[in-house]
Amino acid sequence: MKTKMQSKNELVQALTKMEGKPYPAYKAIKGRYQYQDYEILIDHVQGDPFAQPSKVRARIPISIAQFPEDTHHNDCRDVALCDFLTRRFYHSINKHNIQRQGSGKSGVIDIDRPGQEVLKRSSMVIKDGYIEARFLVGLPAFGRRIAGKIAAYMFSEVIPRIVNDSLYFQRLPEDKLYRHIETVEDAEFIREKLHELNLIAFVADNAVLPRASGVDQRPLSSERLVPFESCQSMRVSIELPNHGEISGMGISRGVTLIVGGGITENLHS
Repeated sequence: MKTKMQSKNELVQALTKMEGKPYPAYKAIKGRYQYQDYEILIDHVQGDPFAQPSKVRARIPISIAQFPEDTHHNDCRDVALCDFLTRRFYHSINKHNIQRQGSGKSGVIDIDRPGQEVLKRSSMVIKDGYIEARFLVGLPAFGRRIAGKIAAYMFSEVIPRIVNDSLYFQRLPEDKLYRHIETVEDAEFIREKLHELNLIAFVADNAVLPRASGVDQRPLSSERLVPFESCQSMRVSIELPNHGEISGMGISRGVTLIVGGGITENLHS
């Protein structure tokens, strides 16, 4: 990687001048580039428009992004914040990168798309005082000739819009952000509480258990939907750190038989 950091304008000018050149000329843009108040780091440049897209990072000081300390002051909240930002980044890509042109994977911008699970991922990290988004960019070409002007537009307009829309606290819906963080923290609290309560699982009252389909993890939406309600003999209550008391079914250690919905299984703890 180049040791000298270059400017956004230098990157845009270099890409524009590459118009029509053979695709391997893109290798010259590997390096670090200073934008207004964040860096773009191009770590790996693909050798072909049909190959795995190039690896790029956007890195911004968390003090400039202005995220309050309480959004990431422990490991659980750190993971929850990064998960929220990854989802926001993904949706911002779909919002701003709408005019793909070229061969193969030209014009692709992509980041790891989370499912319903909230996990620690490498796509968005907070470390050393920075928030860092790690994503892929398909450097554009027609055939195997560089589409330099399109690439310049991606790095001068599209990527900055995605970053500005995703990585600054003031640009995010604060209520949704905190609800996400607090819900993840409450869920982790319940998991940690299970051993103390001699339980292996907990299902909250009013939970929507059916999924939209066998290949769609989202909750089923239907007027006939019946929210889950625990039987009284198995109901337990847990006081959460953020959202007060929650009740639901506590499944004890042992052998549990679950019947229904096409499923008949013996579960062993």
